[in-house]
Amino acid sequence: MMEKNVYFTTGQVSKILGISEKTVRNYCDAGKLPCKQTPITNYRKIRREHLISFLKKNNLPAGLIEKETEKKILVVDDDESILEIISELLRKVFPKATIETTSDGYEACIKAGVLIPDIIVLDLHLPKADGFEVCKSIRRVEFTKHAEIIVISGYLDKENRTRLQSFGVDKMFSKPFRPEELISAIEQVYGKGNAVI
Repeated sequence: MMEKNVYFTTGQVSKILGISEKTVRNYCDAGKLPCKQTPITNYRKIRREHLISFLKKNNLPAGLIEKETEKKILVVDDDESILEIISELLRKVFPKATIETTSDGYEACIKAGVLIPDIIVLDLHLPKADGFEVCKSIRRVEFTKHAEIIVISGYLDKENRTRLQSFGVDKMFSKPFRPEELISAIEQVYGKGNAVI
């Protein structure tokens, strides 16, 4: 079983501290909250021990971190309208989840490394790196290899389904997909008690 939440995003830290994400970024930039920035995209990620140290210095209970147990979902699709539909659907049905989005495969791999998602909703036809390359990258990295990958694509022929299965993907939906099928697939991972229907 992999260790969860080794790193936190600025969005997660803002929820833990009850402050804006901009304020968290300002703390990082001022050196008050150490963080690493990914190359090219400059996404900030904050190590658990640095966050604990920050909480102690500011007389805040370290137990605040343990409350941050909600699922993290990364949605990847090059069609902005579908990206918006899926992300809004998930925010409505799973209001406590952390939802991140991206429209290209290369950035999906970077975001996955920062977010450490529990679930990845993935298209196959993507710029910079296709869905198969994303699956390969996710499975190679220790912190992300256990993520549940759910594929939604217009290219789910027999050959592609077989390739996806080799990456441990068994939840696949053809476009146009039915929202209730996606929700059901996520509930199997997330837990039915967390959904708001």
